[in-house]
Amino acid sequence: MMSASDSALKVVWQWPALGPYHFARMKALAERPEIELTVVESFSEDDHKWKRAETQHDLRVVTLASMPMMGKRPSMKISAVLAHVLDREQPDVVVAPGYADTPALLAIFAHRCLNPSTLAVLWSESTLLDHARKRFKEALKTLSVSAFDGALVAGRPHQLYLRRLGMRASDIGIVGNCVDNDFFSVRATEERQKPKTSSGSDSLPASFFLYVGRMIREKNLPNLIEAYGFYREQAGPSAWDLVLVGSGPEEMSLRQQVAQSSIKGVWFEGIRQIDELPLYYARAKCFVLPSKSEPWGLVVNEAMASGLPVLVSNRCGCVADLVRDGTNGFVFDPFDTRSLAALLVKVSTRRVALEELGANGQKTVANYNPTLFAERASTHLKRMYDRKMQMGSLSMFGSSD
Repeated sequence: MMSASDSALKVVWQWPALGPYHFARMKALAERPEIELTVVESFSEDDHKWKRAETQHDLRVVTLASMPMMGKRPSMKISAVLAHVLDREQPDVVVAPGYADTPALLAIFAHRCLNPSTLAVLWSESTLLDHARKRFKEALKTLSVSAFDGALVAGRPHQLYLRRLGMRASDIGIVGNCVDNDFFSVRATEERQKPKTSSGSDSLPASFFLYVGRMIREKNLPNLIEAYGFYREQAGPSAWDLVLVGSGPEEMSLRQQVAQSSIKGVWFEGIRQIDELPLYYARAKCFVLPSKSEPWGLVVNEAMASGLPVLVSNRCGCVADLVRDGTNGFVFDPFDTRSLAALLVKVSTRRVALEELGANGQKTVANYNPTLFAERASTHLKRMYDRKMQMGSLSMFGSSD
């Protein structure tokens, strides 16, 4: 067998559907000379309703089903297409997007059974806190995780969760969840330098807290709106507004909550594409993510890269890696609306140095970018592959007489 150090490592990385974050990371990984990358997506459109750019950044992308994901899981038919792709590509490494996609896992493990030198690697953004954990389900996950040769994970809490499920620490590579920091930093700076009338921000309030994301139960937006109502009662006429960017199944009930509680200053901006987001990050004073269940929270990366201080729920997977309480933002209990209201008062009355918090956030998130993601992923995959080849050689040597 040829070592990964002697030639490019052939990697097939599967995702449910590609969005802006995936393209930035995969482009950086594909640019590494030691990696020959094929990116596979199960569906051609994900649940965020992102519009895909015309270019795919020179990536080699294979789409298994040209249809929106819309909450669907891959079928056995899609699994059969994935099996065909793996048979054609003959990869050294296959990266699977989690342990819940049973049809895809069947295709991946069947391929490895026929090609024992292939590595099956798990990509995981799960933490202990992102969902209620039940013993039987955790036992099934432990069994699933044990079938992988190793894993790449978003951050420290994700590594700890996989260790809890039985994977060795040495088999887990922390790569750092990331966005295209330069895009948000540069574009937000450009928006801040524009006159308001030319940037389109003249329709936005002068001072506001910003939320960006889907309007679904996990995001805990009813509690954010309740906390904001308490905040307005305390702050009075000097209160900042609250701008909500995004849409989803809870939008109507959230609008009703605002109307029934007679809460002023709440703006519903609807879905915005990635090219539109820098305007909001540039004009906001502070970013808030109130989720009660959040594997990571990449919008926190976006806000930090844009130079914003962040208020982040302690249930978000990014907190341990990104948020330094009192240094680049603040962490709060998403179920304690009174405490969140007090935090909003603290921030909006300038009892903290907002510019300093934002600058510190940019320094923190600089360590979480596509280039470093690709470097860490490549290093871990190559190390695991070389180790497997060495173990295979030793086994063959030991069995010969």
